[in-house]
Amino acid sequence: MLALKTEYHPFRLKLKDHRPVQLYVEVSNNHQKAKMVSLEVMLEDQLSFEKGGFRNKIIKRWKEFAPGKTFRFYFDIHPKVSTRIGEREVQIRMTEHDLAWDVVTREYLKNIPLSVID
Repeated sequence: MLALKTEYHPFRLKLKDHRPVQLYVEVSNNHQKAKMVSLEVMLEDQLSFEKGGFRNKIIKRWKEFAPGKTFRFYFDIHPKVSTRIGEREVQIRMTEHDLAWDVVTREYLKNIPLSVID
């Protein structure tokens, strides 16, 4: 089984600060054998992984994710000019593949709300 842990730092996005929020993502392989795994992090249209606002999706792939191995990532989430106050969704999709990237054996989906305040 794959494990996914996430958290924000700070835990909400303040528009007036003009600073990004960091999303911490930890992926672990708790299986007894290596897995072929992909991880997608997708943002709503009002958020971006870049200051310029053009990138709202990141994909990471592991051809052989060894058993007991853990990967940790930090992603900066920036507001766009069009960002409004309220709850925004960050979606993480983790997929186990078999032999090829287009063959899916199991998929995990996690939606993480992000509070945007003034």
